[in-house]
Amino acid sequence: MRITDLSFYCKITVALLGVLLSSGLQAQTAYSSDIHYRINEYRLDADYKGNSTAINQIDSILSLFEIVHVDISSAASPDGPKDFNEKLAQKRLNHLVNLLLSTTTLSPDKIRNASSHIDWERLAELIDTSDLAQKDEILAILRAEEASAEGENDKRMQLLKRLNEGKAYKDLRTAIFPHLRYSAITIYYNQPDTIPTTTVTPELPLSPIAEEVKTDEAEVEAMPIVPLTSAAKPMRRNHYWNISTNMLYLATVVPNIAAEAYLGKGFTVKGGWTYTWLKNDKRNKYWRLYGGEVELRKWLGKANKKNPFGGHHIGVGVQMGTYDIELTDKGQLSHLTTAISLYYGYSLPIAKRLNIDFGAGAGYVTGNYKKYVADHGCYVYQSTHKRKYFGPTKLDISLVWLLGRGNANPKYIR
Repeated sequence: MRITDLSFYCKITVALLGVLLSSGLQAQTAYSSDIHYRINEYRLDADYKGNSTAINQIDSILSLFEIVHVDISSAASPDGPKDFNEKLAQKRLNHLVNLLLSTTTLSPDKIRNASSHIDWERLAELIDTSDLAQKDEILAILRAEEASAEGENDKRMQLLKRLNEGKAYKDLRTAIFPHLRYSAITIYYNQPDTIPTTTVTPELPLSPIAEEVKTDEAEVEAMPIVPLTSAAKPMRRNHYWNISTNMLYLATVVPNIAAEAYLGKGFTVKGGWTYTWLKNDKRNKYWRLYGGEVELRKWLGKANKKNPFGGHHIGVGVQMGTYDIELTDKGQLSHLTTAISLYYGYSLPIAKRLNIDFGAGAGYVTGNYKKYVADHGCYVYQSTHKRKYFGPTKLDISLVWLLGRGNANPKYIR
């Protein structure tokens, strides 16, 4: 049976969109907060640096909203032996996870990422934005000394301790290191139709803090574990999006750009534009192409749980454009050609905020086009035809730049 009515394919597209949207798109919201620790401690102290406020806010979200997933990362400062700090960061992570599971409604399957580390990256960021007297010299040491797996702390810390006879290191211990003893928790949850009144607590300013006194093991064991209680309900929205360019199109001298935004529940919407307008009248060569596309995607698999733009994805899209192509003395001109496609792809992370997206689409292409012949600078019309084509419609190897707060590939985050 031959089908020539484009409306039939439009109906198919609408039906496919309905299936993809049947699960319902909800705006996903994220709340992030840091919980801080005293020096050498892994148990939570509610009276330290505003922890009680953060705890109450966390519990409010966990008890009132539909939780999508939770990410937790615990850190230790580089002050002291590397092995001790790594174990301390892991203890902080374990203690916080156990506390959340035992005193809130959070279930273990909702914890997507849980990691611990010595936070050299935040150390450099805090120093760079501080007003420390010798911050340039300190940053130079951090950047010049390449860390090794065996002695990551040793060389850099030794040089820092020698700087200005130890005065610079003393400033680090009072003004910077206390901000590196923390656990960062990010809760992703679905925003309801009715949004409760929210209270957002401003972040604490970076300022010198007197060095804490280490407690002994008996005091650690006696330290109370504060139960989480309902309080304010803060909301901090994450925005995940990217821009990309198809490198295969660039190879054929067809500049293009696209932007993609995350909608929630694994859905994204992508829009792109392509434009090239090359000609050489003396040789009767024309390469003219421009148009746009819109695509709705559904991301699948384990990789997507770690990043909204990672792993396998399927989609349905519409492409529309015009072209005038003449590579010999014969050419084709179309004022409007439309393609309705199904799409499959896989996005491979290559850096913290860079992916390569491989994909292909197939579907139905339709549109009128004219054939002409170039003869001594004149373009002689020959005939008009109707294009009706089933088959491949798109081939994609795109460089993708991840943008937005928190939009990064986890494996490249220290």
